[in-house]
Amino acid sequence: MKKTLDFQIEDSINCLNFINPELAILFTTSGQILLYNTTTHTRINVMTNPGFRKYTCGNLDSSQPATIHVHDEIFVIANDFGDVARVVNIRKKYIYDFQRGDYQLQHCKYPIVLFNRKQKCYIGTTTAWNSMHIIDLQEIENLFDANMGTDAMQQLPLDVNNDEYDYFWGQLSISSDNQYILSRGWDWGSIDSLKVFDVEMYPNAPIEAETRIGTMLEHLNRPACFIDKKNVAFLYREKEEGWIDVQSPTNQDEIHIYSHSGQFIEKITLDREVYSLESEMIYIDQQFVFYSSSHIQYYSKLGAHLSCTVINSNKIYSSILHAIVSSLDQSVTIYPIEYVNPNEITFE
Repeated sequence: MKKTLDFQIEDSINCLNFINPELAILFTTSGQILLYNTTTHTRINVMTNPGFRKYTCGNLDSSQPATIHVHDEIFVIANDFGDVARVVNIRKKYIYDFQRGDYQLQHCKYPIVLFNRKQKCYIGTTTAWNSMHIIDLQEIENLFDANMGTDAMQQLPLDVNNDEYDYFWGQLSISSDNQYILSRGWDWGSIDSLKVFDVEMYPNAPIEAETRIGTMLEHLNRPACFIDKKNVAFLYREKEEGWIDVQSPTNQDEIHIYSHSGQFIEKITLDREVYSLESEMIYIDQQFVFYSSSHIQYYSKLGAHLSCTVINSNKIYSSILHAIVSSLDQSVTIYPIEYVNPNEITFE
């Protein structure tokens, strides 16, 4: 059920993910970004390889938590609370940086998502408040082909959504049919503010494409995710939300489920607290899975609880491999999440 991989590298691993089961992406503690073949133990350092065309505008911090997002032959690496997201296309061999305003950093993880629509690959990201950009990745490649160099960033068509209120886009995720994007963002104040928007409508009618999900009164950077093509779940904490008319707020966390159009569907009361600042939530095989660097908790749709613990972990969640990865120096142990019984997992 579990698999251990030993990477033949000189330093330790900050974070990793997989292009496919044999090709890993490693971000090491010395700042290297490596494409690593787990069968042949060969590797490519993409930042020093002369075959990659590059436009970079900042630095990644290998001493801070980071996440690698994977989509086909493209991946993005970003410090969770940093200002730079580095896009790497391993087939077209280019590296391109996006950068967000520093006033957003401490409030939410880097907002960036990769997805396909109508046989094209797009990236959704933000560079400033009230601005969400949906970019055809072919446009980035065209800039390299035209040798735009350091002017490349200024040449991209980055539309700004001039909203009537101040909204700061947060961590992004895409629905299973690539139709809707969920933002775990925040309003000035600050309080959590979840938005869902239609990716086809957004470029031409951004206000009409957006829907607010739920009502929150605190900034918790709370876990949230799609549970199917259109419906969204998020963590709700009654005792934290600040409602003055709640006389005895419960200590139990809740999962609230809404449609993409903002309609409340149901509430699931959990039998204990699951929230932590770094916790994430996914929905797999009729189970809600909360995970962080020290714990995994499974809940059925009825709120029944199962729990497992993993020590010193990196987190992996991609279309290739759904897993928690426990990392120690150059060795990792992979524990699958998908379609397993948590009672049968032993974390060492």
